[in-house]
Amino acid sequence: MKKKMEACAFFDAKMASRPRRHLADGEMTVRNAHNFIKSVVIQRYTARGARVLDVGCGSGGDLQKFVHSGAAEYVGLDISRASLEEAACRASDIRVMQVEFKQLDLRSVERYSDVGNRGSFDAVCCNFSIHYIFCTEEIARAALRNLKTLLRDDGMLFGCMPVGDKSYVWRDATLTGSDGAVREPSVTVGTLVDELRRAGFEIKCLMGFDDAYAWARGQSYGLCRRMKATRCGPDGGNVVFAASLHAQKEPDRPVGEQIARRNSEDGATTDVPKGERIAKNEGKG
Repeated sequence: MKKKMEACAFFDAKMASRPRRHLADGEMTVRNAHNFIKSVVIQRYTARGARVLDVGCGSGGDLQKFVHSGAAEYVGLDISRASLEEAACRASDIRVMQVEFKQLDLRSVERYSDVGNRGSFDAVCCNFSIHYIFCTEEIARAALRNLKTLLRDDGMLFGCMPVGDKSYVWRDATLTGSDGAVREPSVTVGTLVDELRRAGFEIKCLMGFDDAYAWARGQSYGLCRRMKATRCGPDGGNVVFAASLHAQKEPDRPVGEQIARRNSEDGATTDVPKGERIAKNEGKG
């Protein structure tokens, strides 16, 4: 039986027991596909010279992705002190990007002022972290308001996240490549879209990982090969999302009840908001 832990204890224990993984190890796993998707998404939504906030940065596994995207300044947030210590080690050789780390529980909304001033960041990335705010509706809405405040007027909030069939309930999740289970909140696609729009964001991209993998391969098959992500597809229980700030606040447009089942190209089904243009033209241009 796998041990169940809260997020901070889980990731602290993970850092104490797991050696760092390298592509040179030759292993091809689902994690390769996930890292490849994240790489292409980061490149797509991080402009050269940008100041970025990486929410839930963990041990710094995405640092080089931001370096390659051309980001000038990087601030990484995480709840786990052990993960941040490992991230700082990884960042020690980076010279082309200014790097800073801060310990923060994303749900501790009163501490966001420690992160930066209003409009401090061009982009906020939340890879496998933003779902943790959906422990309660109140915390989710407060966290999204704070993330919005940290973004510049033309800023972008984006990332990858797991989705479920219920919102604001806790579940025991086994993470890819990890032993044990972590306690985390569940959120549906509909709730995610509803709350992003309520906070003043406009959905620019929303797609399941199967579609995201196909899109990313189309963008950069060479990178897919270099990251050894050609033989193992992604976990379909995740989505990629990107949202920008409205020039002016629009009225709330609840869409949770409008979620439709759409057949993906491989015959699987993906939950997407009805009427949204899902992603495939997002990579054009």
